[in-house]
Amino acid sequence: MKWISVIVVGLSLLCGPVAAQSSREAHIADLTKQAESGQADAQFRLAQSYHIGSFVSVDRAMARFWYERAAAQGDRRAKRILREFDPEEAVRQFHEDAKKEYPAAYLGLCEAYMSGVGVPSDPVKGLSYCRKSTDPEAIYWQAYAYDTGLGVGTDSALAERLYSQAANAGSGRAMTVLGLWALKGRGQTANATVALKLFQLAASYGDANAIVHLAELYEKGLGTLVDPEEAIRLYVAAAESGVEAAKAWTKVHPDPLSMTTDEKAAASKKLVGTELYLIRKAEDGSEERSSFANFVQLQTLTQYPPLASVGNVGGSATIDCRINALRRLDNCVLTSEAPLYYGFAKATLALYRHEIEMAEEGVKSREAAGFGRRFRTRLVWLMQ
Repeated sequence: MKWISVIVVGLSLLCGPVAAQSSREAHIADLTKQAESGQADAQFRLAQSYHIGSFVSVDRAMARFWYERAAAQGDRRAKRILREFDPEEAVRQFHEDAKKEYPAAYLGLCEAYMSGVGVPSDPVKGLSYCRKSTDPEAIYWQAYAYDTGLGVGTDSALAERLYSQAANAGSGRAMTVLGLWALKGRGQTANATVALKLFQLAASYGDANAIVHLAELYEKGLGTLVDPEEAIRLYVAAAESGVEAAKAWTKVHPDPLSMTTDEKAAASKKLVGTELYLIRKAEDGSEERSSFANFVQLQTLTQYPPLASVGNVGGSATIDCRINALRRLDNCVLTSEAPLYYGFAKATLALYRHEIEMAEEGVKSREAAGFGRRFRTRLVWLMQ
């Protein structure tokens, strides 16, 4: 029988079975012994452990080493995950899956040909695959094509409709585009407040580029009050997730916004050892609190990414949030995900889009509640 667990790293909150240190070492040693003896499943599970940081520190080189050995023995899970390490292999795998009419393959080929990653750019071919997919990101690429004339003639009205359709279906990239339109006043009166909300929503759906635009608004005080500490946190989080514009900003600002060393340390301080609660509002306006630990445990039964569940694949994702004046998590953004293509980022962010607040017990002030501080945690999803 399979069981599902989620380990929340970086908090006192732990869900699911977590072995003691000695047991973890014994588990990895036993798994390594089996992998070295040539057992493909053990090779895959050992690679997965190094990839997502389950019972051992993350080590992408070791992960790839064992994935390749499992793949060489025909393990399809390993072959699919190796797409993350080799874009050209990803395209080959997508083509193979497309012949079997796997929906995820159409999106993969749509993005590959539209962006030119792993294959020469071919917008016409890319759009043919985009139109076969119902995924929000495939709709985004169609909107982008009509917006920019990539592979088709420009059609601003159709582009706007498709961006809105993609955003309503959950495309973070489409939300970011609409946020930029609101900020610049394209087709409407410029409204930085609307842009702020769209960037926040886009970031919560995993679009890394939205984080940079959100940081700019806090840095300049557009649609919100100037908040140097939050701007720094967001720029750093975006840089960690690989956004070039954010990396460039951090290089230009070795001493961000002229803050002192102590202020910068406080702005990036991690919160450890605090319980989380889920807030539910009743019809009469009252609020009910329940343990977030219990909520996570229940949600993982229904929100475990379907493709990962079918393939018995584990994953991890790291989120970075601010604690606002109401002791609730605010501006949660994704900084890492492994493996790609399975949906662990979306599943993790979905958990944190609910209204969550920190424990009130013993709190004497906003500062004691962690107001303005950084909250970072990594969720490790396991199915065994």
